[in-house]
Amino acid sequence: MQTKKDEVKQCLLDTASKIFLEKGFEKTSVRNIVKAAGTTIGNFYNYFDSKEALFSELVEGVYHEFVFLINNHHKIESREI
Repeated sequence: MQTKKDEVKQCLLDTASKIFLEKGFEKTSVRNIVKAAGTTIGNFYNYFDSKEALFSELVEGVYHEFVFLINNHHKIESREI
């Protein structure tokens, strides 16, 4: 059994992020991601259930930040004055 390593998962996330920006989500395949990351498809599935799951993890932090800003924009604006 292979041990999950934070570095491998982060490499997959970083690599996917770059490829998604270059090709778009639809034109990016798991095969593209793992080839660029220097790993295997089997290893990819040790970390993510699907390309969609990887994408969700990428955008989750940004989404929560965006929601926070929307919900608190009046507080932020009043501090700038």
